[in-house]
Amino acid sequence: MVQGRRCCELPDPATRGVPGPTDPSGICVCEFQSELGLGQSTTSYHLRVLREAGLVREEARGKWTFYELDREAAEAALARLRGLLRP
Repeated sequence: MVQGRRCCELPDPATRGVPGPTDPSGICVCEFQSELGLGQSTTSYHLRVLREAGLVREEARGKWTFYELDREAAEAALARLRGLLRP
């Protein structure tokens, strides 16, 4: 189910536009908001979609929530997509 969900959520432009976190300590929602030009609730929604799909991890630190890319899960999703696209 999770693998199918990953593929289903990617067509949404806001979900596709979420930059891959590269900071090992994670990136907070406010940084994504600034980068994407979206409101907090919209940004949080799309990060939740990616978290539920297993593509990002979240960590609460005080009143802030930080997100980071789950590289292993992202690579697995890409490999699966490549397999689907090959004739």
